[in-house]
Amino acid sequence: MKRLAKYLGMILLGLCCVIVTAGNKSPEDEWSMGVRAFDAGRWNEAREHFTKLQNESENASARHLLGEISLNDGDFAGAFVHFNAASTSIPDAPLTNTQKGLVHLFQGKLKESESSLKKALKSHPRSVLINFLLARSLELTDQIDPAIQSLRTAIRINPDFLPAWPILASAISRRGNYEEALPYFRHYVKRVPHSPSFTYRMGRALHITGRYEEAVKIYRRTLDLTPANPKVETELAACLELMGRYDDAIEVLEESLRHTPGKLTNRMQLAYYYNEKGNLTKIREHVAEALRYKPNYIPAIYEMGIIARKEGNFAAARQYFMQVLEIDPQFERARRELKSLPDIPGVDPHTPPH
Repeated sequence: MKRLAKYLGMILLGLCCVIVTAGNKSPEDEWSMGVRAFDAGRWNEAREHFTKLQNESENASARHLLGEISLNDGDFAGAFVHFNAASTSIPDAPLTNTQKGLVHLFQGKLKESESSLKKALKSHPRSVLINFLLARSLELTDQIDPAIQSLRTAIRINPDFLPAWPILASAISRRGNYEEALPYFRHYVKRVPHSPSFTYRMGRALHITGRYEEAVKIYRRTLDLTPANPKVETELAACLELMGRYDDAIEVLEESLRHTPGKLTNRMQLAYYYNEKGNLTKIREHVAEALRYKPNYIPAIYEMGIIARKEGNFAAARQYFMQVLEIDPQFERARRELKSLPDIPGVDPHTPPH
């Protein structure tokens, strides 16, 4: 038994040595295994090997290939980190024009990015990635039409390249062509339903093109993804208003102001909705609250003048409208309201308030 135990112990020790040795591969082994996995398209396996080498000062190639894997995954920020590290650690290690274009794009060097990517495109005109990156560079310098053309090319080559769809929709929207942009937004949001940014933009396109019912649904879906988002709540309320659903619009903005009480535009919009309902008490409440946050807030002061005029308090109305004109002499609505007020006995209508 003792001899058997000793024998088994030797086997176990040998296995441990094998495991330890296998778990501590040399950089050369990691590199060769990573390259084999990369060439076979086994990206996750390749990433695992190259990641162990990325801090090796002599191995910029691992950083290059990690950047390529990130590009393949659509992780452009990650690709930038790797390509930038490769060129920084070994300045003589050349980047391809595509890689240079990406690095310059993330560094905000847009002219350099455009130049590198156009060179890359001459060699690879059917590259989805290069067309896409060039479009991003063009869009950021307000070259919208060429950007749209590059994005259309990318989608025509590979309709499954999803990152191009919402960028194309947004670029077309910037031209004011919301009808044309909608199919691209729909395509993307259907496949990536948890993107609040592009779900919201699709809602805006629906809203602007008069598809209010659908816009309301999309805005509400956006709020499910990003609760308590005042920008989305504002648009949702405005859409409900256009449908004549003032009670629903009021409910949305009342809820919004519970978590962002200082958003004055929403507070004034709520006052407008209450005006449509004829509720002067609620109007006064929200306008006064706006003035508490910002005493010289012209829309609120003007609205106080309107409330005073409706209540027949012409002296107070005059004070409010004059206060508005003291802050902004070009505010013509206040000037018109002031002229329309009946004269007050003993008060010169042109005398400024004290």
